[in-house]
Amino acid sequence: PLCKDYVFMKNILLLSIAILLFWACSESENSGISAETEINKDTELTFEVVDSLAIEYLGGLRFCDISPDGQKYLFHDMQRGNFLITNKLGETLHEFIKTGDRPDLPPFVADNPVFLSYDKLSLLGPQSAYVYTLDGESLQIHRDEDPEKRRTINFTLPTKSVHVLRTGDKPHLIKGIQASGLNEESVEEKLEKWRAIDVTDPLEGVFQPLVELEPDSRFRDGAPYVSAMMRPIVSTSLGKVYVSFVQDPRVYVYDFDGQGFTKVEQIDLHPDLFFFDEPKPSDDFELGIRPSGAGRVQFIHGYENHLFTQYNPGVKAEDRLPAEVTRYPGGGVGTSSSSPSNLPADRFQYFVDGVKQGKDFEKQAFLGGVVMGEGAYLWFTRNTLDDQEESDYITFYKVRVVEKN
Repeated sequence: PLCKDYVFMKNILLLSIAILLFWACSESENSGISAETEINKDTELTFEVVDSLAIEYLGGLRFCDISPDGQKYLFHDMQRGNFLITNKLGETLHEFIKTGDRPDLPPFVADNPVFLSYDKLSLLGPQSAYVYTLDGESLQIHRDEDPEKRRTINFTLPTKSVHVLRTGDKPHLIKGIQASGLNEESVEEKLEKWRAIDVTDPLEGVFQPLVELEPDSRFRDGAPYVSAMMRPIVSTSLGKVYVSFVQDPRVYVYDFDGQGFTKVEQIDLHPDLFFFDEPKPSDDFELGIRPSGAGRVQFIHGYENHLFTQYNPGVKAEDRLPAEVTRYPGGGVGTSSSSPSNLPADRFQYFVDGVKQGKDFEKQAFLGGVVMGEGAYLWFTRNTLDDQEESDYITFYKVRVVEKN
């Protein structure tokens, strides 16, 4: 049986979340932004919590996907190989462990699993596509006979990396392709071979690398850019694919018909500050997920006429300080990759119909990292860096953009 102190702390956590949501809903009556709201460029914006999810779980869970009907949430524990599906209240509906499917499914997998439909899940490995029931029964495994052509990203990203886009009744898995492995080749060979998007039909086992760099891409200037600068940032919604690149602050919008992509819009982000790194042919940062200390686009999410972006301005090369040691709850010690200790906070932007709304802004301190978008909303983790004790709950916040009071 649970002790009284445990039950008390559990109730305190749930009460705190309820108070936060009550406050947010009370504030939202006059400050919400809709597509019809007119906002001038000097308006200050912020995030407002509209919902939260607290899951009782000891371990590290990634929030991976939301079912097509919006009623189920999918999580994955990389360390244990544990898959967890809950309802909107955080109550467990399905749970299973996958550690042995081959050729490339150990417990640790880089890409997030997704809902393929209301009753099927899918997962991309470096060489294969897997399809499961919600209880973990293996339905299909398709192996890519030429995985090198896709060169997919092989490290874990903090945000959702695989997206499902449906054309008719057919689901497609969409993700960015890392240009790693091409650095020994000439610039011309790299641009000729590389495609930015991997499209996988997990039911038929068809793997297609698509989308060349646009003619006006900054990476077509002949300089030897490293793959970390060129990493695609991808989002999908309602038949459209949104693509940006780590060191190219603009968003390309494509229509996808199930066979190919047609560019329909290009949105320049015009961040307040954005420091570029000079191309270095012999220095590739392949073990990191970004150019160290440079400006970078980190996350995009498009939905209808809405576009959300997250970027970091970076620091001038001559002003970058050494990385500082980070201490985590439970005594763990590490560094935040190779980023300089004077790296500024990330900034967010909000666009409607391709027009930036208000000023670039920072998230509130209680919000951790952005996980994914859901319609005109974003999901964040809870910031736990200041927690003195490890909690039995993992909390996520659903937010929208509002005018700052």
